[in-house]
Amino acid sequence: MRYSRVIKIIICTAILLLIHNAGFTQLMTPFTPRFSARLNGDFVSIGNNVLSTTATGNYTGNEGNHNRVTVFVDIDNDATTFN
Repeated sequence: MRYSRVIKIIICTAILLLIHNAGFTQLMTPFTPRFSARLNGDFVSIGNNVLSTTATGNYTGNEGNHNRVTVFVDIDNDATTFN
């Protein structure tokens, strides 16, 4: 009898914790697009790269991006700087 009461308390506690955490998972501020336009032709996106397949070489994009070993990009080969 005591064992079943302990199980009920554990289940009730777990349910209360799950319900409590559900309130924190709601989206408070909706996402808004950063850029939206109609374009004729190509669109070039310029960005920064922190990880690559080589520290100083260029990535040509000829191979897939899966199952790759990546390293931090270090163009200047200076140990005192960090990307």
